[in-house]
Amino acid sequence: MSGYEIVTITSSFHILPEPNVNYAFDRVRCPSGKKVVAGGYQLPSDQSLTGLEILPEGSYPDSDSSWQVRFRNQGSGIAQFDAILYAVCVFVE
Repeated sequence: MSGYEIVTITSSFHILPEPNVNYAFDRVRCPSGKKVVAGGYQLPSDQSLTGLEILPEGSYPDSDSSWQVRFRNQGSGIAQFDAILYAVCVFVE
């Protein structure tokens, strides 16, 4: 492996409380030619999911070159928050 790189995006989530629409996801894509080997998410230091009733539901590779993060709203109100998503990308020889 070579070309180690961490790719990040900041994603704004707006999740409704109703069933069948109470989840949201976004993904980070690696640059062309690189493969994803790890990833995850981080909440900005001025935010917390406490009180929002948000469940981080998944953080996983959804292709060989992208990482997906998914959240579910388990509360009764609209949940709005930002998250930093990241993917660790490399060239695989």
